[in-house]
Amino acid sequence: MISADLESKEFPYNFREIGVTVVVPSVATPNGVTPQILYADNVFPLARGYTSVGFTGHIPAIPSLAEPIIESFKISSSEGSLAYLVVTATKFYIFDVNSPSWQVKKSFPSSTTPISFANIKGEFYIFIPSLYQIVQYNFAAASFTDVTLAGIDMTDVFGISDAGDRMLMYSYSQIYWSSVFDPLDFIPSLSTGAGSSSVIAIKSIITAVVSLGQDFIIYTAQNAVGARATGDFNFPYIFAEIVGSAGAVSSNHIAYNSNSQVHLVWTYSGFQEVTPQRAQYAFPDLSDGIIRGIRFQYSQGVPYIIQAEKLEVLLRFASNRWLCISVKDSTSAYYTDCYVLDTLLGRWGKLTVQHVGILEYWPIAEADRFTYDDIDSEFPTYNDFVDNYRETFGVDLLITPPTPGDNFGIVTPAGAIFTAAPSETANYRGGILGLSAETPKIILGNFKVNPNAGVRLEEIRVNDIKEGTLAAFSNSHNGSINRKSALWEQNSLQKGTFTGTLIGDSVSIEISGVFRLTQLQLELYNAGKLNMPMVSTELQYTTIMVETAHVFVEEAGVVDTPIPVNRSNVEQIT
Repeated sequence: MISADLESKEFPYNFREIGVTVVVPSVATPNGVTPQILYADNVFPLARGYTSVGFTGHIPAIPSLAEPIIESFKISSSEGSLAYLVVTATKFYIFDVNSPSWQVKKSFPSSTTPISFANIKGEFYIFIPSLYQIVQYNFAAASFTDVTLAGIDMTDVFGISDAGDRMLMYSYSQIYWSSVFDPLDFIPSLSTGAGSSSVIAIKSIITAVVSLGQDFIIYTAQNAVGARATGDFNFPYIFAEIVGSAGAVSSNHIAYNSNSQVHLVWTYSGFQEVTPQRAQYAFPDLSDGIIRGIRFQYSQGVPYIIQAEKLEVLLRFASNRWLCISVKDSTSAYYTDCYVLDTLLGRWGKLTVQHVGILEYWPIAEADRFTYDDIDSEFPTYNDFVDNYRETFGVDLLITPPTPGDNFGIVTPAGAIFTAAPSETANYRGGILGLSAETPKIILGNFKVNPNAGVRLEEIRVNDIKEGTLAAFSNSHNGSINRKSALWEQNSLQKGTFTGTLIGDSVSIEISGVFRLTQLQLELYNAGKLNMPMVSTELQYTTIMVETAHVFVEEAGVVDTPIPVNRSNVEQIT
């Protein structure tokens, strides 16, 4: 009887390439090899296991959406107002407290240059490249207003960003920074600190500029350049190429967690962790799989590999805790797979849901949806209601905090916003609310007790399957999952104990539905020679396998260790 490791930090991208695992140490494998997750759909890690993920709908889809969604943001003002912005090639859609439904608030010509933004002192600025214009959302007027800047020709601008209290602008080779006192003032001045500089260390045109607190990093397709703040108005930044950096082709390939001074970047060479001083590679298994175009689907009860000509990647942080790596086929309009690293636990999960964006979700209190009939006679006038609303209901008129653990926001291709959370606190309601998501499931393996023999599984003990199913897979020696056995009967006297029989080179366990998995125990036995055939109680006949040197006989109903014999006594045993 062995216990599965449910706290592993490993998460293989390709389950077919997992080598032989041995759960009982031996002379050949003195330390053993710990089995791990082979496959997962809509699963988050826990401190001591894994949980199924449920989805809750909060904001409806955009009516009559005619273009694919390119970007999605949560925007706010210095006064605390909150709204959600969805960007297509030619339109801005806004959902806020003043109009709690999606509204087209801005139209503009399409452009191959992406939308960029800056968040400074609580104010959210957006650069529209086709108009060479920066705009800002006016919450009181419920409309976008143009922002006027001093000291810069906007036709030279390719994008914007921020660093501390400064706004940054960049062309293909030049960086501009604003006054430290006014983010809209770009008039060069030694007294305000506004100025500009060409960047000699770049190896190609600038593709993105991303904040890192008071510092920032300049990305090209071939390298990255760090800009360190000096505190000197005359020379506010020191520029230096980041050794080992491989660059980035898009801001979608860069994720920044404000709690740590590091960027995660998808490059032509794989994932890198980048700071102004250094760049080092990360997640080699995931990098290798994406570069090779490998994806996975679950069909007819078994996961299998599909090959894409090219995969595209989107990197985002949700609530500064979850690093989200979304992957899609380059021909698709939306992402389906999202590998989620819980940076608090240092462990992986995976979402399998159609989406176009990841963001931190905060609910908007929709005060204007109340009517007088809903409130009662103690508020005879509208002023009475406004004056006493906050005290009576304990809710801010504009923003309410999210439910703890339920702020992982997902934007669907239709513009609806859901949150993902453990199924205990969020209902799995994808089919009802129009979310296309796979049923939560996890497969753990490969389990065997001897590197030179097959394995026989007799019993499974598990907690805490709430509304789910349990199955076992018989694996071949090359890592493929070939036979699924769902004929496991739960012991009526011992909840969570399942009995059955399955033989293979190794075995794996699948749990699907609603579950909180913190314990998994397996009763395993040696079962004959390496690379033996996969046999289960579903077979009701005797199987004879003839190899070059030996003959083995197995009776499925008995499920005993195969008896090695020579060719002279095959007939007798048969």
